[in-house]
Amino acid sequence: MRVAFVIFFFSIAAISALASSKKSTDAQSDGFKGAVKSVTTEQQVVSHPWPHQPDGPSINYPAGCAVCEYDEEGRAVLRGQDSGTGFVGDKIHYVRDENGKITHQIVENERGRLVSSVETGPLGKIEQEFYQDGVLHSRTKYRYDESGNLIESVNYDAHGVQVARTTASFDENGNVTEQYDYGPKNTFLLHFTQSYDPETDVQIFTNYKEDGTVLLTFTARGGRVVSYWQQPSGKRELGNTVCFKTGCESHNLDGSPFRTVTTYEDGDSRSPKRIELRDDTDQPEMAADYEYEFDAHGNWTKRSVWVWTRESGERQLFEIDSRTLSYWK
Repeated sequence: MRVAFVIFFFSIAAISALASSKKSTDAQSDGFKGAVKSVTTEQQVVSHPWPHQPDGPSINYPAGCAVCEYDEEGRAVLRGQDSGTGFVGDKIHYVRDENGKITHQIVENERGRLVSSVETGPLGKIEQEFYQDGVLHSRTKYRYDESGNLIESVNYDAHGVQVARTTASFDENGNVTEQYDYGPKNTFLLHFTQSYDPETDVQIFTNYKEDGTVLLTFTARGGRVVSYWQQPSGKRELGNTVCFKTGCESHNLDGSPFRTVTTYEDGDSRSPKRIELRDDTDQPEMAADYEYEFDAHGNWTKRSVWVWTRESGERQLFEIDSRTLSYWK
């Protein structure tokens, strides 16, 4: 069960914390229900009522999937957008062995140039190659434990020189308990630990400096951060923003908090009804209301976004999104 996840705007990856979820198809991961074959989304921005907003949680929930296509098993075969002169994005191909199992995933751009090649095994990715304009740029190798948890990823440049490495430990539920990240020549980038006690609903997260001293730590209970501490820092650190089922809580660089509170359409965590950004006194500073029209499968076909700000005191129509979906069945 997903308890909370930490948002970190870093170059190598976004870290998910205390998350153990069943496998989903690409279409399901993109928030779609039913046997979706294709999706196109058109966005119409009506006004720009957004005041300056600090880094961290946002009330602007993206529509996603400008142009997407899926095979009959829900795997993505096309992702991108219409540039006005044609499709721009990724075309995804799958290679199977004699038993029908997928062994490779090949991604090409709209010009047919290789973007990435992924070798897969029973536990997930084994090796992934990344290309720029069809030329090899880097390669990442992955290693798993006996439970299928990704315990190591090592990134190499085109010449085989190691440029990054991540190692992780997991608990019996498949949640990350400790992680180290290193850059070129094994330079230190990141070290954190985290734990969750389901009996008390308490999560503890700690981000460390290279010398082992604490850089940032928080304790959360019941979907709220109940204690938070960070060393003075001129940049955002891992743990500065943590998200729960009902929204995200973040801290400014001076340690002062702000958070979002989200309510959703019944049973649909991909369709927010209202998102509020609240200040350090927990009062709404701005809010977005999302109004939908759904098809028979439960996917929205039209979305209107209304924005309210404390500064203006009025609600304005910000955006209208329209979707066209087709289905395999």
